[in-house]
Amino acid sequence: PVPPKNFANGSRGRYGCAAYLYHTVNGADPSDVPAWRAAHPYLPLLPLAKFFGGTGLYLIGVILWSWRDLEGVSGMQWGCLVFGVTSMLSAVGTILYIAVAGSVPRTAPAE
Repeated sequence: PVPPKNFANGSRGRYGCAAYLYHTVNGADPSDVPAWRAAHPYLPLLPLAKFFGGTGLYLIGVILWSWRDLEGVSGMQWGCLVFGVTSMLSAVGTILYIAVAGSVPRTAPAE
């Protein structure tokens, strides 16, 4: 099956940004990368920010669509709203926890 047109366009933009950054950094001379990173401190975070923003807006859209589609079924409407909002809050809480506590340190593979 063919994905919806808006899905394909969103994916191209999100992955195109990450792919271009990957290509730029991997094509650079290794000695130039620290200076490039210092000159562009927020640019490497752009693909991640676009991912979180897009995911958040998608989840908000799903919650709003379910509210609209369940009109007249009050118990399910409120149940889905509470479940959706608490799911989003758990995702935000996880992201904040990792940001504050720090992620697992990465180690080089053993040779």
